[in-house]
Amino acid sequence: GYHSESKSGSWLGLLMRPRVLIYWVLIAFFGSIGIYQLVTLKPFEVMIYKIKGDPFRMQASVSNPLVTNLFNSELSNKSSDPIQITFKIDSDKNVKLVMPNNPLTLEQGKVQSNPFTVEFDPSILKLGSADSVLGITVRNLVTGQEWSKAEPLHVVGPF
Repeated sequence: GYHSESKSGSWLGLLMRPRVLIYWVLIAFFGSIGIYQLVTLKPFEVMIYKIKGDPFRMQASVSNPLVTNLFNSELSNKSSDPIQITFKIDSDKNVKLVMPNNPLTLEQGKVQSNPFTVEFDPSILKLGSADSVLGITVRNLVTGQEWSKAEPLHVVGPF
C-alpha cells in the first residue's frame, strides 16, 4: 500500500522539526528588531566630537581666565521635513556654549557640520577634565513633533 503521509506524520510534524523551528524563531526575532527600529528610529542623527588639534586653549583674561574646547557636531536630517535643532548647556553656569548658528534649521535629507566652542571656568576641572551635558532638542517644523537628547560632553583643561 501507498500512503500519502510522510514518516514525520504530517506537514505539522515537518514544521516542528528542530531546524525549521530555529529558522522561524530567527525570522521572528530579526523581524521584530526591524519593526522596533522603524517605530523608534529618530528622523535625525547628531554626533558630537572634539576637533583635532590643541586639546584646549586658555583665554588671556587676567580677571577671569576661561578655558575653551573646540567641538564639532555632525547633523543629519533623515526625515522628509525640515527640522530645527537647538543646543544648550544648562547644567552648570560655569560652562558656556558658544555656537553662532543656534538654533539651526536643517532641510530634509541634508547633512551639515556645525562647529562650536565650550568655554568654562577652570575651577570645574578635576585632574584636568570635567563632564558636562549638551542638551539637544530637535523639532520637526512641519508636524511640530519634538525629540530631546542629552549628549555627554567631556571637556579638558590644565591640571
